[in-house]
Amino acid sequence: MGPGPCPPALEEALEGMAQGDKKEGVIPAVPPKTLKRTDFPEGEEIEEGKVFEAKGPDGNPIKFTVLSIDDDDVQVQFEAPGAGKDLRFKVKILDVSDPN
Repeated sequence: MGPGPCPPALEEALEGMAQGDKKEGVIPAVPPKTLKRTDFPEGEEIEEGKVFEAKGPDGNPIKFTVLSIDDDDVQVQFEAPGAGKDLRFKVKILDVSDPN
């Protein structure tokens, strides 16, 4: 990684690592979100894998897929407009220094 800010999700994934530690993983381009069942229209059938469409903050349509459902919550994955790809990382901590 070059100079510049570390993406917050990657920073979170690396938190607590020490010199010599190794780690690899994937950070989704758009992290999953939790919605309430009450956010869906009454009578709407909600099931895992079902794709819904809603209006985004800018008024444009945005799609999301249901990942899981429990009593009151529905875990969904939004499709980012012009979505990037998931970030795959493989790191080895060479040195840890105080940023100050």
